[in-house]
Amino acid sequence: MGNTDFSDDPLSAGGFGPDDSTIRVRPGPVRTTFIRPRVQRIMAKDGWITPYPACPCIRLIVPTASFAVTLEKTGVGASPDWVERMKEGWETDVLALLDVLFNGTWTQKTVFSEIQSRCAAKNFKVFIFPRVYRPDLLPSKGKDEGEVINIYLNSVTSGPVSPEGENPAIYFDPATWRSDSIIRIDGEITQPNRFGGAGMEPGDNLFHELVHAERRLKGVRDRTATRTRAYNCVEEFAAVLFTNIGISEAASFRLLRYCETTFMPMPPQYKTSAGYLTNAEHIELIKKIQNQDPGLCLRVASSVQPNPFNPLRRLVKGQLWNGQMADW
Repeated sequence: MGNTDFSDDPLSAGGFGPDDSTIRVRPGPVRTTFIRPRVQRIMAKDGWITPYPACPCIRLIVPTASFAVTLEKTGVGASPDWVERMKEGWETDVLALLDVLFNGTWTQKTVFSEIQSRCAAKNFKVFIFPRVYRPDLLPSKGKDEGEVINIYLNSVTSGPVSPEGENPAIYFDPATWRSDSIIRIDGEITQPNRFGGAGMEPGDNLFHELVHAERRLKGVRDRTATRTRAYNCVEEFAAVLFTNIGISEAASFRLLRYCETTFMPMPPQYKTSAGYLTNAEHIELIKKIQNQDPGLCLRVASSVQPNPFNPLRRLVKGQLWNGQMADW
């Protein structure tokens, strides 16, 4: 990172600049009043970087300035103690979610494996940043409830994309997606036709962004609009599809997310692989995703887990079971 100019990058706001080329790894500071760090950190001028132990190419960027700005601009005040609590709490929560996903279902493990392989081959990294909330920059200056909810209930994966791939950056805050989050509760009450509870858990959202990251690592980012406007584009269709397969593998009774523009449940006719593939657009989009990322798709299609929703497997390998569950 030492030879990179971060003048227009969120890393810069956290004090991660060109002079950090000789930063060294050491255990984080022990604070008796805070959560004890359980990982090694790469210390920088204003914050730290935490490599995820099970997959070190995934790195949490923990810049002090980002948390301080959020606390200040949301009216809490940037008390140094509060900032440190926010930093360590965010780090702990994201690491815990990564643990669950890394040790999760067939599809979740497969995405991590693809990320590891690509990063090892190209010396890439996946960076996870905290979200920075600036309601004061909204048109309503933070006075419109809907505007505020929409900036909080959102996660983003960004960064340049070249044919050979790039280092993707995920911006994610697990706290807002928790079922007891006042932001999420408010969204579900005030915008029930958008925030319907499907695919809204913190792990669902992080995995959705990791799918985007896996594709960016391979130089894939397809913003081609879909015929069904609710799907948004091929890129978002792919992330929703793989996340739904992972959800179905983890708990077949959970609601699947229908589309990218809302968190509403999947229509009943599409809840199984066979039902989903009755839609010609779904088949067309899945085949396009197969051509873009054949390795990931073949591995997900090779799942032996008998869950009802894995359209990739059904499309590639056909009907795998007889009897009551044959329509899977």
